[in-house]
Amino acid sequence: MSQFQSQEVLKHALNLWWLRPENALALASYVINGVDLTPKDGEKTADFACGDGVNTFFKCGGRFTEDFDLFIAGAGQQKTTDVAAKDIDVFDYYDQAYRPVIEQTPTRGFTYGTDHKENLLKKAETLDFYQSLHLADLRDEVTGIEDGSLDKVYCNSLYWVAETDVALQAMKRKLKPSGVMVIDVFTTEKKELDWGKLMPGTPDLWQQMLNRGRQATNPGLRDESGWEMLFADCGLEVVESRDILPASLAHIWNLGMRPIFPMLNKMAANLSADNRMEIKQEWVEVFTELLLPVLEYPDLFGQDQRRYRMQYVLQQTA
Repeated sequence: MSQFQSQEVLKHALNLWWLRPENALALASYVINGVDLTPKDGEKTADFACGDGVNTFFKCGGRFTEDFDLFIAGAGQQKTTDVAAKDIDVFDYYDQAYRPVIEQTPTRGFTYGTDHKENLLKKAETLDFYQSLHLADLRDEVTGIEDGSLDKVYCNSLYWVAETDVALQAMKRKLKPSGVMVIDVFTTEKKELDWGKLMPGTPDLWQQMLNRGRQATNPGLRDESGWEMLFADCGLEVVESRDILPASLAHIWNLGMRPIFPMLNKMAANLSADNRMEIKQEWVEVFTELLLPVLEYPDLFGQDQRRYRMQYVLQQTA
């Protein structure tokens, strides 16, 4: 991908995630370093644990105008201490004002999307990207999707459940014998990003402010060989694997704006529309300049060679 294309992807990702630029950097990296997820003509496809659908929409070439971002219709009044102590998901919130403003639609959308949060599915519905949406946990039997009917399955959240084998088999049942699964996972290297390990001598409260309990939400983590063993045990073989979040990007993502995000979110929610847009435009420009070199030349920004986030393309074994 050329520098111009990388810049376009990053800038549009920052437009979506401007108050969390580390998430924008990660999203841009997934697009640039991952496989093309866009469904082919005539394919039946499913996005399991699709959330609000925005990231998959983006990965398939969809773009939004600068008038829209993921913080406009969220829960913008939560206190920093409440977000941390009560484990509040500020994105698990929906009101009728939520209307994504689309600049470019993917050439094709997904047949199905599933998620266990109803508010996120309501948001996904507004994209007109999924033909059918289903409220379901990854481990559930989704009766609205026929067994053996899918050409492609995508899931970026398998590590969020402890029973990864149950969830993987549930998705595999929906796949045609010739179908393909694309699975994005974190590896156990993610545990090395815990601030207690990075800086063990620092105060516990300081570590907690930066960690935000993230390790507890990923019970299904495995190392690379563990993931490959799981796939093999479920009758799947690895056709291709990719490192979709180079280590230097993972370290930026690990800190980012997470500790102060609730305050930024609350502040942005109380700006006038004109002031908000003016600040957002400047913000996006600055972070595009800051993060583009890291996105394009990650090896220049650190010596860490660990592989934190992997993408696997899988097919059923004969």
